[in-house]
Amino acid sequence: MKTLLALIDFSDATAQIIDRTHALAKAFGSDVVLMNVMPPWPVAVDLSPLPDPDPFHERQRQLFALRDSLSERDVKVTALEFEGSVLDCLLDQVDLLKPDMIIMGSHAHGSLYNLIVGSVTAGVIRQAPCPVLLIPKEPAPVPDPGRPIADPGTMGVSPAFV
Repeated sequence: MKTLLALIDFSDATAQIIDRTHALAKAFGSDVVLMNVMPPWPVAVDLSPLPDPDPFHERQRQLFALRDSLSERDVKVTALEFEGSVLDCLLDQVDLLKPDMIIMGSHAHGSLYNLIVGSVTAGVIRQAPCPVLLIPKEPAPVPDPGRPIADPGTMGVSPAFV
């Protein structure tokens, strides 16, 4: 794999996305592109000043810090930042960069949210010309090898029958 495209949205999955991206980049000698897309500001806004710090500059600072952390671990990395429709910007960059894999987080929003707002994850999976690695919002618990798989007390089964 020559190029890995990691989508960064600064959610709970960001650290895991960076860790997985680093591991894959080292294993395959891949270059990495970190990409953040900031949705456009809503049309109807109040006239109050931007919060301090400005969210655009704060995200840029965070994105560059992630870039630097990968670079310090001997990964060739580029950071890209866009404003606009997340799915449209992403697909435009996929056409230009031709990555071998896209790495992104999954937010696991409910069906109603996806119906009204839409799902970037679903759009990427449907339209990406390369494999997509989804990193869950929270990691699945690792089973303890010393603990039984099924605990009779939590299954509604009396321990006397086990």
